[in-house]
Amino acid sequence: MKATHLWPLAALSALACGLAHADPSEVQEAGRLKVCHTYHGSDAKLEIPFGGKFVSAAKDAPLITLTQLNFVDAANGHNLPGYGVETINGPAGAVARIDMAGRNCLNLDVSAPVSPDKNTVLPGSFFFPEWLDAKAQRADQFVYRYFTPVDSSIYIVSEVGKSLQYVVHDMTTGGHTNRDKFNDVPIDNVIVNTALAGSLNHALADLGQHDTEVVFNTEALGTHLSDADLKDGDTVAKAVAQFKKNVMPPPRSRIIVVVPHRSPVKVTYRNTVIYGSKVEGLGFYVDINLGTESSYGTSVGTMDVFLNCRISVIDVDSAKVLTSYDYAGGKVFPAARADNGSPFSALSDGEMFKALNYIAGQAAKEMLSKVLVTP
Repeated sequence: MKATHLWPLAALSALACGLAHADPSEVQEAGRLKVCHTYHGSDAKLEIPFGGKFVSAAKDAPLITLTQLNFVDAANGHNLPGYGVETINGPAGAVARIDMAGRNCLNLDVSAPVSPDKNTVLPGSFFFPEWLDAKAQRADQFVYRYFTPVDSSIYIVSEVGKSLQYVVHDMTTGGHTNRDKFNDVPIDNVIVNTALAGSLNHALADLGQHDTEVVFNTEALGTHLSDADLKDGDTVAKAVAQFKKNVMPPPRSRIIVVVPHRSPVKVTYRNTVIYGSKVEGLGFYVDINLGTESSYGTSVGTMDVFLNCRISVIDVDSAKVLTSYDYAGGKVFPAARADNGSPFSALSDGEMFKALNYIAGQAAKEMLSKVLVTP
């Protein structure tokens, strides 16, 4: 039995109007079409003709048409609250121009054909605007995907990667004096900034979760959450309320929030777990005294790539944290990799980026296995 969904009165009215124009021989279901920028930061405006429809993008398959319900008739206006919508009268009829500034995606109400025993349109299926020709479709700056009312949305907000922590670990030989040097460096590089969020997004897709979105603007929560904030119910509730206002997620949405978490370095080398000083976030940990043997030879000193963070899953409808997990992991790179034998040269600049992405990818799979809750 399919789950039921309580639709607002305005949406039901639009649905009735839309179904009046649908093929009477087809059974229709109410769904949503998620429209997203293909480029983050684009200020392009989305234009939809009143009465405009969307057609399936799948090749060698029967053509499927979605009827959008937010812009049915210009005389009756639009039904898309919360967005700046301008009606433009052109030679081909009225067009709704939607201001997407500050938002990466929006959800349109649509009706979709459905067979008596199963969905005709698979969740996550791609569509094109019917009114665009092939050349205009290729130049379009938006992507359109269909979801049913019971499909959950997962938003990813990551505070990890905005800065890198560089640590030089120097434990005095034969003593107990720790002379670690810490340096937190802000990073303005989208590859580093989104390494973990992007890895989580790809891992979710591999698990069959199609409706995911990386929220690049972490101000969408109204604040930069810390691991301590995620334990405070009032702070989480306020952040979710602000998120609803800024992003307008559909029902059954979840937010995955990842923040730096201070804990001991935990890296693996040849199936051995090595612990070090307390660090947080994403970064590099140079141990100038650790001896290693590898295919590169015997050397003293390592450069370790680490990730120490907390991942939490927040239910948007209840504004509560469902589950959290503290992750610590990393990889050891021996000094013998460098021509000069120095641990500070164990990785080139390019190899550093690759190592960060590798660690993020490995971490994403483990973290999701610990916190993912079936909606």
